[in-house]
Amino acid sequence: MDIEKVIKLLKGQKCWRAWDGFPPAIFFECGYKIPRHNNTSPRRGEFSLGFMGCSWQLLDKKNNVLAKPDFEKENILSEIKSFEGDIVKEVLINLNKEDSDEIIFESGKKILADNKSDQDKYWAIIGPKYTVSIYKDNIKIEKND
Repeated sequence: MDIEKVIKLLKGQKCWRAWDGFPPAIFFECGYKIPRHNNTSPRRGEFSLGFMGCSWQLLDKKNNVLAKPDFEKENILSEIKSFEGDIVKEVLINLNKEDSDEIIFESGKKILADNKSDQDKYWAIIGPKYTVSIYKDNIKIEKND
């Protein structure tokens, strides 16, 4: 599996759940719903976009900042929820560049992932078979158990 194939599979997928983890982590569940084994925790998506190891910004279609990690938790929750029902249109990964990676939705909203400031910062696309971790200058693809 290579990154182009993963991006191709992710494009066109609907985000049906957006949630926050331990600050400043945020997650977007896309694609079909996968039930958890214990049936007590929420389902996860066929693809999960996880921004847990890097700085991020949520932008509207005019590139105004809707939320970022230092915003109030209530504002972050409100803005990430606004991505629910939207469809992934494009994923732009900028290896070895200073530009942030971008996930663009059909509404024009964007998620910017800033993994450029530190070699250990990353964001991830977690799929049914593979986890893709995007770092500043490389991409790790690991098979899920």
